[in-house]
Amino acid sequence: MQSETDLCNRALLLLGDKRIGSLAEDSNRAMLCAQYYAPTRDALLETHPWNFATRRDRLAREATEPAFEFRYAYALPAAPWCLRARAVYDYDDPWQVEGRRLLCNAATCRIRYTARITDTSLFPPLFSEALANLLAHRIAYALTGSQNARAERDFEKSLSEAMGAEAREGTPDTLNYPDIWDAE
Repeated sequence: MQSETDLCNRALLLLGDKRIGSLAEDSNRAMLCAQYYAPTRDALLETHPWNFATRRDRLAREATEPAFEFRYAYALPAAPWCLRARAVYDYDDPWQVEGRRLLCNAATCRIRYTARITDTSLFPPLFSEALANLLAHRIAYALTGSQNARAERDFEKSLSEAMGAEAREGTPDTLNYPDIWDAE
């Protein structure tokens, strides 16, 4: 089972650096990994509606209504933490996220969102690969004194592979062809 330290070590090895024993280790490498790991993980989670990080919830309406434009305010989920609201169900009108509140005119609110996933055992292998590559890209300059173009290319490739694998899970989108295809 992989850990945060394992993912950081993959990033360090991609840069040709030595491994660390833990994120609490007294070294520049460990300090950089500890500083960059969580923000990098969250940023990567926000980039795509990852299946493993997707959650659905009914939101609790807040007592305080928005000052204007929308009738209702709902608290975004805190457990697990909502990084990005993706969809509001059974509601086709405009909605908006402001701070930690979702604003809309619906009397009830059900959403699909990307959650902050901290348990590394839940990360699919291709997401882990993309995370290690992104972490390598982000810490490259601090460790090596130069940007690592290879780390950036590796990240872009691994992100594309991870997103492609995600797209193949579930029912594919229906293709609606115009009636012209049926014409003789």
